[in-house]
Amino acid sequence: MVVEVDERAVALGQAFFDPLIGRAVELLASYDERELAAVRGFLAGVREVAATADRPPARH
Repeated sequence: MVVEVDERAVALGQAFFDPLIGRAVELLASYDERELAAVRGFLAGVREVAATADRPPARH
């Protein structure tokens, strides 16, 4: 099976996400290294939670 993306869908995605991505990049450029490390840590944690969402929580 081959899935092809319609050009209208690409245009719609770009119209929505390009400004959002540009503003997010501008925002991140204003963060110092300590702040960026905190953001990275948070995103890594969310990624881990999402990857293990179907597993029961570990007991500590």
